[in-house]
Amino acid sequence: MNKHDEMDSKCYLGLFICPSRAEFYFCGNEIRLTRGEAKLMNMFLSNPQQIFSRELCLYALASDGEKDTRVVDVYIKNIRKKITTEKALALTIIKSGRGLGYRLWRHADL
Repeated sequence: MNKHDEMDSKCYLGLFICPSRAEFYFCGNEIRLTRGEAKLMNMFLSNPQQIFSRELCLYALASDGEKDTRVVDVYIKNIRKKITTEKALALTIIKSGRGLGYRLWRHADL
């Protein structure tokens, strides 16, 4: 990993992303993400405690030509499915805030 990759990388409770290398890991296991999924995870990992509205998530996907906020729900559903199919313990999940949006959430017992 070069210096640019280190500056670009983000890590939070078992989640790791290096956007410049298009790599995403959960508890040490590589997860294959689509471009849109990677954009959302990069945004979440940039500010792990922040709640991101669907509109803000859609804005992050704007370069992909997405215009419907429901597509954000589909991306989130797919990310959750990819994370939970891994054998690693799910330490961190994407939490929905009713009417507010999505954020990374840490289980209370950790």
